[in-house]
Amino acid sequence: ALYRQMTAQGTQAKLPPVLLVQINEESLQKDSVTLIEQNLDRQYLAKVVDRAAKSDSSVIGINYLLFRHQPSRDRFLEKSLEAATKSGKQLVFAATQDVQSYQSWVTALPEFTQFGSSGDMDLLGDPAFYARLIGDTSTETEMLPFSYQIVRSYNPQALDRRNPRLYFQPI
Repeated sequence: ALYRQMTAQGTQAKLPPVLLVQINEESLQKDSVTLIEQNLDRQYLAKVVDRAAKSDSSVIGINYLLFRHQPSRDRFLEKSLEAATKSGKQLVFAATQDVQSYQSWVTALPEFTQFGSSGDMDLLGDPAFYARLIGDTSTETEMLPFSYQIVRSYNPQALDRRNPRLYFQPI
């Protein structure tokens, strides 16, 4: 360690591969954002996506359900998502299981999901996933957790079973 420090080897700070942007009450007040029918203003979210698209991160995850239309503002977000994907960003959207049927998923609107994939936003998700390997979804009713989809988008080699360092192991 002393040799590396003296020769300045291995001391270059790396940028983290994930940019976490937290939208909270303070940030909404600072930017004078109002909720539209209890939903985050799509135009504001579009600005957040635009700023995230300028970062060095290769994946943008939106852990917010975008299943309701905002007719006058959806187009702003759609344009930002399209621009982000054209610049090489991967997009992951939050989804949650439909509590009435448990057979389908509440996902982002199709005009948004056309630009990316979806992942289960529930904190604990399906308990069966704790004993599964990433990528082992066998039916249409199963979905990987949101954080797995982020890793999967960032590092497609994480699905390669031949490389145990990059493949999620059961806990």
